[in-house]
Amino acid sequence: MKIGIIGGGFMGEAFIKGMLNSKKFNSNDIIVIEINEKRLNVLKNYKVQISNTIKDIKNAEIIILAVKPQKLNKVLQDMSFYSNKNSLLISIVAGIKIDEIIHTSLHKKIARVMPNLPASIGYGTSAYITSADIKPKDEKKIQNILDAFSKVVVKVKDENSLDAATAIHGSGPAYMFLILEYIIESAKKIGINEHDAFNLATSTMIGSAKYASASNSNLQELREAVTSSGGTTEAALKILNDGRLKKIIEDAIFQAYNRAIELGK
Repeated sequence: MKIGIIGGGFMGEAFIKGMLNSKKFNSNDIIVIEINEKRLNVLKNYKVQISNTIKDIKNAEIIILAVKPQKLNKVLQDMSFYSNKNSLLISIVAGIKIDEIIHTSLHKKIARVMPNLPASIGYGTSAYITSADIKPKDEKKIQNILDAFSKVVVKVKDENSLDAATAIHGSGPAYMFLILEYIIESAKKIGINEHDAFNLATSTMIGSAKYASASNSNLQELREAVTSSGGTTEAALKILNDGRLKKIIEDAIFQAYNRAIELGK
């Protein structure tokens, strides 16, 4: 099964890493279209086929669109001349609707996917939606690819839900990184060196997430289990629960959601 990836940036590379590491895909069956010379040199390390022209996508049974939103329209126009119209398109381009992809590319079998950054280490989260022409065998191909680099794969009911998911898991790693930055900076101010602060903070975030995922208790119960009356955690939570943090997070997520909608207009 020939797979074409248009766009060899970070997420395009994440697809390559995940598929090859899963051992379900062969490097000889993957071709990457990329025009940036530096990225082409990086991609050579994966022993996949590389090209700088969309003409070479013509034999691909699955085409993964991993370009920036502002470049997609030109890519789809070019594909309408060179690609096999029976091939399956998987788009990870934020905000661009299925109907627009169908109209411009002349393809009918479309999946819109929103992965996230941890896909590059095989620990991604992916949400997706498909066009009406996707058959069960096509859906299996989509899931096989997403399973190669995702720990969680969710099929959402409509494109509005995909935009909403984008604001949670697509942008979510940046939220977590920012919180870690603030924790580490605070740790340094109370005398912990940067190396130890980084390890303490990242390990705590990873461990807490895994614990929550494995537990039968809800998040409030878990939080209360850590919080002793009159203790250090309670003192910190009094600050965090004054209402501002909740509002800030809500505002940030709504802003990301609204931006995802704007990108699709």
